[in-house]
Amino acid sequence: MLIFETRKFAESSYKRLRNPAKIYLTDTGICKKVTSVDLGRIIENIVFLELRRKGDEVYYFAERRECDFIVKDDQGKLFPYQLTWELKEENREREIKGLIEACQKLNLKEGIIFTYDEEGSAVVEGINIQILPVWKWLLRPSH
Repeated sequence: MLIFETRKFAESSYKRLRNPAKIYLTDTGICKKVTSVDLGRIIENIVFLELRRKGDEVYYFAERRECDFIVKDDQGKLFPYQLTWELKEENREREIKGLIEACQKLNLKEGIIFTYDEEGSAVVEGINIQILPVWKWLLRPSH
């Protein structure tokens, strides 16, 4: 299998199937050849593969805004992840608001924004946001 797909997070399977799937490649080296050299998209693909490897159910969130991943673990616990190559003035509000909307809709109090190398934390609208380089997350013994 060369590709994986993830569906929109929705209560009903009908709504999940009705919305378009997001596609991820099994080999991130192919990303640069077949898609684009969008580095944010490449780290999104890397995170998707790691979440899938762990056996979690992976969805995306899309309402007014988008959050890259809503992950459901084997205990049924949900956790949101947002990905961007870097947080800068042009995209900071969009990335944070997408994560905040997903948290509010799913009644979650925390989420992670992965970047290439930025690190920090913030509390926005009562949501604890951890900003973490994706490579640090990948190197953690259990994540």
